[in-house]
Amino acid sequence: MKILFATKNPAKIRRYSKDLEESGMEIITLQDIDIKLEIAETGKNVKENAILKAKAYYEETNIPTIALDDGLMIDGLSEKEQIGTHIRRRNGKSLNDSEMITYYTDLVRNLGGKARARYVKSFAICTKNGIYTYESKTSDFFFVDKPVRKVNPGYPLDSISIKITNEEEAMKNQLEEDTKIIEFIRKSMK
Repeated sequence: MKILFATKNPAKIRRYSKDLEESGMEIITLQDIDIKLEIAETGKNVKENAILKAKAYYEETNIPTIALDDGLMIDGLSEKEQIGTHIRRRNGKSLNDSEMITYYTDLVRNLGGKARARYVKSFAICTKNGIYTYESKTSDFFFVDKPVRKVNPGYPLDSISIKITNEEEAMKNQLEEDTKIIEFIRKSMK
């Protein structure tokens, strides 16, 4: 079964495509079909944005579509200052990986050099049978004001993130959540 993975982020594609392909799905990316839709992420939250994207790409291609959106919450910021759904877009501009690292290290520096944070993710799948959604939240982690590891293209903020739990526990939690996400996608495609 063909499925469109509606993201331009290469890290997200790498993260999920192998497991989906092993489940018998043929992953098609936006680059594979050369679609140039610009979808305004006007939703109030990550779930609404994921649904907007999944619907728009499905209606354009008639291919079952997975879309996802991430939100970011950082302790120490007021509700109005929270990053929310626009992690890469700041002050009206879409930031590249390098600009993101600069923006967030400056932000964390203003919070004292270290800040507790978490991501909220929402997946939306649009098929001829309807729209299905799944939401997850990562374990809390710390952002720091200086990179601690090499930049992962597409996930630049990993370079300024420190896990709170030990590495083994964090990997176990991530694997469990990724397994739930893959299972959600498989069930939604039936």
